[in-house]
Amino acid sequence: MDPERLVPDLLRCFGLLRTSFSQLTGTMICFPITFTGTTQFLPPQPFEFKTNGKTVPSDTVAFQSYSRALETVLGHNLNQYILEDVMEDHGAKLTDFGRSDWKISPERDTYLYATMLYFFGSTGGPQLLKEGWDAAGWIERARSNQPNIQVSNQDLLFYIEPGNKINDDEKSRIQSSKNNRIAEIMFTAPSKVTSVERNFPSQLGPKQVLGKSNISLSVH
Repeated sequence: MDPERLVPDLLRCFGLLRTSFSQLTGTMICFPITFTGTTQFLPPQPFEFKTNGKTVPSDTVAFQSYSRALETVLGHNLNQYILEDVMEDHGAKLTDFGRSDWKISPERDTYLYATMLYFFGSTGGPQLLKEGWDAAGWIERARSNQPNIQVSNQDLLFYIEPGNKINDDEKSRIQSSKNNRIAEIMFTAPSKVTSVERNFPSQLGPKQVLGKSNISLSVH
């Protein structure tokens, strides 16, 4: 999720943006299992050159491509420090944090393991192909070798002091930021359409078209 959108919506949902509300006690906010942008196979495998001319990327390179796909295609935030900065901008203080990694075993976590491999292939695969790598070979190697999967996460605990409310100027800034958001429609496959929330661009790219309308579009 985009912290610039998540945090004000979260605080608004729990009434923490209302200046008229007298908060008697402080508020604790916990973000469990916050992804830090690092996924890996253990043990990792190096590059593999095939006789048909294709090259299977090393696991390190493959997961770098996977991370790029998460950011550019799905609009994920992979930087926990951005979330921390936005929370602090809204008056919250980081009081504690700790590792909360996913350690996924092919024997113990059979269904989750298969699900993660599918997600790596469906999300990172197109990016790997775009960069000239053998995406299918990378997933096939993982299915054959069955390495453990480790996804690095953090638990983040924030505290908002009693009466620490957002003033009217801050609420106006939040609303202005929200109004500058756009939904970018993406045609990912035949009969498959999705959308990604992004900041309003300063200029359009070569394959982007900006449309303004008074109706809302619901994507299913």
